[in-house]
Amino acid sequence: MAAAKTKKKEWLWFVSCEGHATMPVIAESWEQATVEAARLWGVRWGAVAALCELEEKRPVIRNVCCRCGVWFHGSGVVCDHCRSEAEIEERRARAAKKNYFRRLNAGG
Repeated sequence: MAAAKTKKKEWLWFVSCEGHATMPVIAESWEQATVEAARLWGVRWGAVAALCELEEKRPVIRNVCCRCGVWFHGSGVVCDHCRSEAEIEERRARAAKKNYFRRLNAGG
């Protein structure tokens, strides 16, 4: 008699890191959540792994945006509108970080 395989439970993790926007990601464990968040931020995982912090962890509710609560059709945990807002927020955070170091090294 074959043992039934149990599916691991997925969680919705809100991962934050200094210099990056808070990202909601679906993963089974904290390590997988940090890997996925680094991928969404567009940085190497090793550069941010130790700096990641957990904002919130909750069960996954499919097709309901975790930011605004709107029902949507598609994959992921945020609707298209909130996804584009998060991308803009991440670009602004990167630009602010880049400009900070540019001004710091200007030597005026």
